[in-house]
Amino acid sequence: FGAMYINRASRWNWGLSIDQAPDVRIRNLSAAVDPEHEQVVMRTRERMLWITRRLGAFAAYPLNRSQRIEVSGGVRTISFSREQRIEQISRRSGMLIDAESSPLPSAPVVGIAETAIALVGDSAIFGATGPMLGERYRLQVTSNVGGLSYTSLLADYRKYLMPVRPYTLAVRVVHSGRYGGDAGDFRLHDAYIGSPALVRGYGPTDVVRSDCPSGSSACPALNTLLASRVVVAKLELRVPLWSAVTGATRVRYGMLPVDAFVFADAGAGWGGEQRFGPGGSDGRFVRSGGLGVRANVFGLILETAAIKPFDLRRHDWSFAVNLRQGF
Repeated sequence: FGAMYINRASRWNWGLSIDQAPDVRIRNLSAAVDPEHEQVVMRTRERMLWITRRLGAFAAYPLNRSQRIEVSGGVRTISFSREQRIEQISRRSGMLIDAESSPLPSAPVVGIAETAIALVGDSAIFGATGPMLGERYRLQVTSNVGGLSYTSLLADYRKYLMPVRPYTLAVRVVHSGRYGGDAGDFRLHDAYIGSPALVRGYGPTDVVRSDCPSGSSACPALNTLLASRVVVAKLELRVPLWSAVTGATRVRYGMLPVDAFVFADAGAGWGGEQRFGPGGSDGRFVRSGGLGVRANVFGLILETAAIKPFDLRRHDWSFAVNLRQGF
């Protein structure tokens, strides 16, 4: 959760923010039949909890109608805790019978001070569910010092072309990464390449079912998708559904503003922390493709997509529903 105040009374915009974000990982350590009760399975799990709290301030100055400079600063604390949980599971019903938890060695709370500067551009012209023409970008450098010291880089560029009306070709290239002495510290939140905003089709459940047949959350394949540095490219071809159906050469939505799209995603990451049990975390290159529709329902953008991952052992189609506009 979080809260933000923004003052736009003058050309200098400024604001304050406060937020808290948890990150939970649970992995299975062992499972065996209880020697005293054949119908009970004893399962041992480890629960890891990261909590980040941040207080920050920022200011932005527009250079022109499509560009602005942003500066920001803040302080963060990151706490980390672990506990072991021993559960008794009924083999007949699969229900939890009893459980005991005990703390495990963790790490002290760490404090970080951060300062950032960014160049932001946005000349995009929006349709009903996403941009149709123009470009958007954000180039940002963040310096972090204190309990952990490192530098964060973000380069996010998006271009929207309409080679044939009313079809929009949307391209996005993004790099996000941490560099420096403490960039790989386990208390820092790694990016997950299989996030719906990056490479679609590689959600944790899909990866476990495909590449970890035992269904265990201690899945080495998930480690290869956690990274402190990522590069992702995304390509979408979008068209208003009513224009496509009627053969119109202009942007027309009819009664319900719906856009149809086909897409291709590709991404790679490296430098990830091993949070999902043993296994390599040197990175992985993954790809996916698919198609879907986005509808503007009273201002909410509802996205439904069919997705095919190309770099899992099982290349089954999956379906996703999200509330978000096109990138």
